[in-house]
Order: sequence, then structure tokens, then C-alpha cells
Amino acid sequence: MKRELLGLTILFALIYSMNALCQIKDDYAIVGRVIDEATGAPLPFATVSLKDKSDGTVTNPDGEFNLFLSEYKLHEDTLVVSHIGYANTYMPVKEALNTAPLLFSLSENVLELEEVQVQVERLDPKQIMQSSYDALGSNHNTQPFISKAFFSKHRGFGSRTTSEPFRQK
Repeated sequence: MKRELLGLTILFALIYSMNALCQIKDDYAIVGRVIDEATGAPLPFATVSLKDKSDGTVTNPDGEFNLFLSEYKLHEDTLVVSHIGYANTYMPVKEALNTAPLLFSLSENVLELEEVQVQVERLDPKQIMQSSYDALGSNHNTQPFISKAFFSKHRGFGSRTTSEPFRQK
């Protein structure tokens, strides 16, 4: 019994130490806020990311963000701040690290679209339900499959917690 307990203890210790060694430490935090250039209002849910990379974050309802980066991602990367209806803003990561907190002012970028006409055809609800049922096999997977998922890290805002407001100095 003691031998099995010792074996399990060693196994858990190995698994824990491998997990700790495999994690990449976030060395740098880029902290800031995104606002509308014309009104000064915060822009919630703006995207702050590295250009042409998947590393990024989204601003909170007050336009504030934290972006945690590892040292290996800092060399020649560029931050991109974007929001629907606004022109993108760019800043080198090295410059962003020397300015804290950052303040990005996005200007509106209005794009007129051509007119779209929608015509309604009178359909029988039973026919709609039947066609949906008939297409069920082609619209949904019937076999097991693997899918990608995404997660978000929440560490608080700068050295404060997320419940504290962001203050521009």
C-alpha cells in the first residue's frame, strides 16, 4: 500500500512539474483605453491585437484593455486597434511598452453600401418545417468531430482588479 501511495505521489509530482515547465510566462502587459475621437466616449469591444497574429484581446464596456505578451512576441510586432465603423490604428509594440497606460482615439470610417432590395415570397410554414427537417442530415454533423475552442485570461486591470475603474493620468 505504501509503495502504491509513493508511486502515485511521484506521478502527480511529475505531472505537476511538467505542466509548470510547459507554460509560457507572460512577461509584459500592455494596458490602455480606446475612445471615440469625436466624442471621447469609450469604445467597448474594440479589438487590440498583434498585426497578422492571433494574439489579442477585446476592450471591456469602458473601453479598457490588458494585453499580456511574452518576450518572444515583441521584436518587430505592431499593435492594431480596430472597431467596426472606425479606421484602424497602428503602434509598434516597443513604443507601446514605453507608454502606460495607452490611449487610442479612433476616428469614424463611414462606408456607404449599395442599396439592397429584399423581396418576400409567401411560404407555407409546413413546407418550411418539412424542408428544414429534410436537410437536417446535410446541415448537421452526424459523426463525432473535433472543433477548435478559444478562451480568455482575466488577470485584472494592470495591478488592480477588474472592478476598479481605469483612470487616465
